[in-house]
Amino acid sequence: MAKISTDSISELTALLHKARQLCLASIDASLSGQYQKAQHLLDDGMRQFVQAHRIHAAMLASEDQDVDFAVVHAEDLLMSAELFTVMAARFIKAAEKGKVSM
Repeated sequence: MAKISTDSISELTALLHKARQLCLASIDASLSGQYQKAQHLLDDGMRQFVQAHRIHAAMLASEDQDVDFAVVHAEDLLMSAELFTVMAARFIKAAEKGKVSM
């Protein structure tokens, strides 16, 4: 197995930041009644998340045992991005049903 590269960590971090941003934008769009836009943003966020998840899985399978702050930060972003994707999907459904309004 390959060592975890700085490039992999940077790519993972960038993908997860983008996933989180897209999911938050999805929630904002659903609150504005723009449900198709909200779903599109969520779908884009999910694609970013899945790509990041693959990188993360490869890191976990690595034989490299050195853990640094960047990896811990990436782990935190992975968890929060996953949370935002789930929240955004449910928020869109609730807004569409009129259960949430601003």
